[in-house]
Amino acid sequence: MSAPSPSERTTKKYIKKEATQLAIFARAENATLSTLVSSEPTSFLLLLNAGATGDVGGVAVTDLESAFSSFQGYLRVEMVLGRPYSYVLFEDATAAQRAREAVDLGNGIPTRSGGTKKLMMAWANKVSAEVAVMDPDEISRLIPGLFVVHELVSEACEKRISEVLSSSTDDISSPWTILNKRRVRHYGFRFDYELNTVDRDPSRLQPLPSWCAEPLAQYALRFPTIDPPDQLTVNDYMPGSGIAPHVDTHSAFTDAITSLTLSAGVVMEFRVPSADISHNVYLPPRSLCVMTGEARYRWEHGIRPRKTDVVGGRAVMRDRRVSLTFRTVKDPFDPNRALLRMSWNKYNLYSLATRLRPEDLSRKSVFQQKWTAKRELRAYHVPNITERQLIQRHWSARLPLQQLTQAEKDRLPPVQALAFAETERRLDVVVFRAHLASSLWMARASVVQGHVLVNGEKCEYPARRLEDGDMVTVSPSSVPTLRKPTVLTTTTTTATDATSTTTSSTTTPSTGRKVPLLDFKPVSYMAPWMFIPSYLEVDYSTCSVIFLRSPLPQPDHVEVPSPFPPEWHQLAYEWYSSIFKKKESIRTDPNLQPPVVVEGQTVKLKRKFAEIRRRDVKERGELRFKHREERKAREEKERQGQVEV
Repeated sequence: MSAPSPSERTTKKYIKKEATQLAIFARAENATLSTLVSSEPTSFLLLLNAGATGDVGGVAVTDLESAFSSFQGYLRVEMVLGRPYSYVLFEDATAAQRAREAVDLGNGIPTRSGGTKKLMMAWANKVSAEVAVMDPDEISRLIPGLFVVHELVSEACEKRISEVLSSSTDDISSPWTILNKRRVRHYGFRFDYELNTVDRDPSRLQPLPSWCAEPLAQYALRFPTIDPPDQLTVNDYMPGSGIAPHVDTHSAFTDAITSLTLSAGVVMEFRVPSADISHNVYLPPRSLCVMTGEARYRWEHGIRPRKTDVVGGRAVMRDRRVSLTFRTVKDPFDPNRALLRMSWNKYNLYSLATRLRPEDLSRKSVFQQKWTAKRELRAYHVPNITERQLIQRHWSARLPLQQLTQAEKDRLPPVQALAFAETERRLDVVVFRAHLASSLWMARASVVQGHVLVNGEKCEYPARRLEDGDMVTVSPSSVPTLRKPTVLTTTTTTATDATSTTTSSTTTPSTGRKVPLLDFKPVSYMAPWMFIPSYLEVDYSTCSVIFLRSPLPQPDHVEVPSPFPPEWHQLAYEWYSSIFKKKESIRTDPNLQPPVVVEGQTVKLKRKFAEIRRRDVKERGELRFKHREERKAREEKERQGQVEV
């Protein structure tokens, strides 16, 4: 058998090294090669052996720019911090293919050390999510509701604000507060980090400083529809410091969160953990970042604690950065913010009366419409359980239907209006709907305290799901409309000195026992709630109610009692259905069903780690199968004498 030629050995070595680099690339991106690499040319040229890990292989960013910048359609070089690969971006796939063919024909690209470097190239479907996005239009496209404005203020204004904040004469009225690797200062309302809310103490209220007048004027000029801020938080970050991914509290501030970056730029990470989506956004000095809608409520934002960022393919050392975060505090006395509840409370009745016309959602984005609807409806229908309990126990993507004529279907509200129909089967909700409790919380207390029977048996579980035909009986002593019992009275007259006395008797002539007579007395402010849904049958003489069936859609109305229109129920249904489908796909994913076996032991890992482990085991099994088949084929050729000697 002759030894392979030097060219064959070189080719085999190159293929093996390229396969190793592709495996490193897939592991670093935490995805399969089929989703990362394309067999057809794209506008993203992947360089497998040239990255931002300390100029791997002796290749610097300037070397790559010198090698590719002369080609038509070249845009830029992008690197990922700590990764041994990089990207070259072109206007289209044709320009990228011409550049790759020209580089492949040569013996490598020249390096600053005087030598040459042979590049391993492949076609990428997309750029890594770790690459910092700098274009404002691209940022708004990737993250809906996020707006970045470059050069909001002048360098002179930036220098003036930095000097005021760095001056030795500290502002006693608003001192610095030292947090984890950063310090903050509040103007206007003070934010309480322990309670995660705004401190509305008037004695601590400070006006916004005069030195932020120019940024506020430019902000109002570019975003005139957003309410002017009344709260300012100054964050002072030193190199190497960061902040954990988070979403600013919903209850304390309005929709828009604005951040002005001064002194130094930074790469901020935006991510959606539930969807496994993340993007890095570069905020240069004097840039304004405005988070609204989906970017405000769905996407988490944070800064990784490191001293270097990769921006435009180059490593940039971090410097001291000052962030001015402007927010608008919600009015705690605004009646439009009050959430409607299942209660006869007079304040709840006032909120209901002031909101006879639902809020106009037409000016909001689709995400804002869904979020507002689910917030209001959840506060009314299921305020005493978590969203996880709602999805796991009381949510169903299948809604009840009814056989109707075509004319009735034309007048039928959207079937999504029955999104909360399953919650009407809860025991505490049925007790309230039957007017046997003044609020949902009182109904829950009656159940827990043992005052409620289901089919003659005591039930202390408020979340019990009633079946069709179940009868619920409530103790009269816990019904708010039944007052203290009166007694039968008898009058006895005694002729003593022309005087008579009347005595009250609490006994009956037959048994001699006390007879409690239950008097009905209406409770104040209960009139708007005095209606009985058609799926309940109530008998007040025995304080009992029968659950007949689930709510159904009816022409011109919805059987589920709600102060919100059917369109709001439809928006809430779309919100929760998307979450429900994601959870169902996770539970039914066949790749996640087999147990994880490590060294012969079955172990339970977190879902993301278990998925990686199973994928690695699967890939190794496929590789062993491939090698085994190749070995069998080679042995068969040797037996037939077809191997070249």
